[in-house]
Amino acid sequence: YSALVRPGRDGRLSYAPDKLGNRIPDFSHAGYMGGGVPIPNDIPVRITLAPSGVDDSDRIENALKAMSAFPPDARGYRGAILLEKGRFTVSRHIQVEHSGIVLRGRGCGLGGTIVFDKSRAGKHAKTGAITVGAPYPAWRFSRHTEVLGGYIPCGQTRFKVRDVSSLSEGQPVVLVFHISQKFIDDLGLAAIWSVPDPGKPHWADVKPQWERTIVRIDRDNSEIVLDYGITCSLDVQAGHGSVTIEKLENEGRVEKIGIEDICFLSDYERSSKDKDGCYQDVKHAMFAVTFNAAKNCWMRRCAGFFYARCLAHVQRWARFITIEDCAMLDGVAWDTPKRPQGGWKYYFSVDGYDTLVQRCYGRYARHAFVHNGSTSGNVILDCVSEKGNLACEAHQRPQNGSLHDNVVSDAMFKFTGAPIFLRPGHTQPHGMQALYCLLWNCFSKSYRKWEPAILLGRAPGNIGYNWAIGCITVAGYGKGIGPGRADYVTLGHVESEDTLVKPRSLYLAQLEERLGRQAVERIATAKQLGGYGEVWIDLMKKFSRLPVYQDPRDLDWPGMENWVPEFDSAVE
Repeated sequence: YSALVRPGRDGRLSYAPDKLGNRIPDFSHAGYMGGGVPIPNDIPVRITLAPSGVDDSDRIENALKAMSAFPPDARGYRGAILLEKGRFTVSRHIQVEHSGIVLRGRGCGLGGTIVFDKSRAGKHAKTGAITVGAPYPAWRFSRHTEVLGGYIPCGQTRFKVRDVSSLSEGQPVVLVFHISQKFIDDLGLAAIWSVPDPGKPHWADVKPQWERTIVRIDRDNSEIVLDYGITCSLDVQAGHGSVTIEKLENEGRVEKIGIEDICFLSDYERSSKDKDGCYQDVKHAMFAVTFNAAKNCWMRRCAGFFYARCLAHVQRWARFITIEDCAMLDGVAWDTPKRPQGGWKYYFSVDGYDTLVQRCYGRYARHAFVHNGSTSGNVILDCVSEKGNLACEAHQRPQNGSLHDNVVSDAMFKFTGAPIFLRPGHTQPHGMQALYCLLWNCFSKSYRKWEPAILLGRAPGNIGYNWAIGCITVAGYGKGIGPGRADYVTLGHVESEDTLVKPRSLYLAQLEERLGRQAVERIATAKQLGGYGEVWIDLMKKFSRLPVYQDPRDLDWPGMENWVPEFDSAVE
């Protein structure tokens, strides 16, 4: 067992805080409907489409518009659009704008339903097959009150506020940390970052915020209790900023949209090769499925080939998304198996809040499982990355309070809270990357001899750190867990190196404690509830031996004409 979280005398998980009160967060709220809720299997088909042999973009879009006229049922679902077996060609991204619609295929292999994505654009093709929700939500915040206190630790649920008169139990609120310039100065990033202008979104906006629900109010002491804790420490007494309780207005998110049982195939130019013979076209589709202003949505049993960036891109406005039983293989971009190049092939890019990615696979990624936003509460569970160029990691802006749980990578993992610059004088730092992020029972091998297999750092002072617990590293050039080069500063918390810990999955253990064993069995397979590594072996059997970098226009791939992978169902 870990010293930081283990069963107590009453059988419930017991957390050991540090001297400032910081503890490992509760990650169990990640996923569809806030975790532990099964994705429905009984949404009825209302519209069925067969491939036309020509461009199907308008037909699919018209079907989505027709579905929007169906009234939602008691659960909020309008119905499903079934795409029959065969190849559907799309030439532009298709927007899913209305809640309660499922886009369903007949299986995610060449013998099932194929979405052949021919969309192309300029130098950087910001294109893809399916976009869920509006690109930007029409939301705004209205301030209720200010949080009082000096140092607020990670995991805190109870807050003293200036005024509780406008608050009520059961009320959804947003707790916002308004960072100061001193916070940026203390991170060592003053040369690059500045305090964000509220009216001007900025790529380096590091302002943490958490959507929560008030479960109790102590009006005599002006205190509120939230349903679950924040995932970062907030040092108000050090002058790092102020904290407010706000209301989210005009949320603008679509809900209950599913993408399932489809193979997404990005067309790419086969003549575009580098001197090593690697395909490097970057003018083809970048994303298969993007979740924008959306919540309580999912993507499952989908496979993607050749996309320049992602199979699944969860944007920073999305919340409670589940991506499960999916695979992305052989991305085509300037980042090739022989020559790494930044900005491409982030297969599962989790930039939103409380997202669950489970039982997923990536091959030849740059970053297979990656966080690119200053968001929180995301979980990567029982996933595999093979032949990756670079790390599964928190990337660029600071992810806080996220979990990699039983993830295997033959590249490396990188979670550091220090200011990282790509090279002297570079104008875009990749740090602070992570605060209070946890690697739990992960397996890593690094071919980069100048860095460890797991690069784990902490931020300066009391700003925050990261954990690696029960993680195994094996041979290769980079072995072990360390802070890396001098610019990564200080090693984070390492415990039980090269020895697995119990429980096997922290996410599933926390979910069971919060909602009971049935909640776990509703979302987990027998392999997940079995021994260590069973899910990894199953994923590699499904995908490792598939032919590499086949011609997307010729679907007669050797031995794959009728290939449709099968996936285990949840236990319940």
